[in-house]
Amino acid sequence: MKIKKINFCVLLLLIASIFTISSCEKVLNATFTKTFSNITFEIDSTSTVGNVTFAGENVNTDISNFAAQNNFNLNRIKSAKIKLCNINILDSSLTNPVTFGMIDYVSAKLTGVGLDTLEIGSRNITPGSNLTSITLDLMNVDVLPYIKADSFNYIISGSTNAPIPHKVPMSANLSFEIVAGL
Repeated sequence: MKIKKINFCVLLLLIASIFTISSCEKVLNATFTKTFSNITFEIDSTSTVGNVTFAGENVNTDISNFAAQNNFNLNRIKSAKIKLCNINILDSSLTNPVTFGMIDYVSAKLTGVGLDTLEIGSRNITPGSNLTSITLDLMNVDVLPYIKADSFNYIISGSTNAPIPHKVPMSANLSFEIVAGL
């Protein structure tokens, strides 16, 4: 009789420890923000209107250092989502300044060695607007393979409704939410 009670107690402890371990697994996830600020590039001048690729910039992820600084293992990253993608026109020209009013549509994509091209955001723009900064509407896509790579290529393309009269410096900011097990 005493052995049955001991076996029963051991069984209860085992079940309780399984629930405790599985509930701790959920608690040990943490969310981090990785931001790439001031990715700079230039739009070339165009004499026509229509579809154009504005830039294709290589971005070093430096994810190994980011993981080490935040005390998580790179292999424990569970997901990565894009949280912000904004683009700025830095044209200081006094004559014929370029604004997003010359652009009808902008799309941002990621690609990399061995990775497919993935659209992460886009935006339709009102023709004639004087905007020099826009925030893209984001796709709900997992960008984990791009974040875990040493680098990715950031591609901005779109459609113009007027010729771009001269080279135009631009910058972009990307922010990612990374969920990792600790």
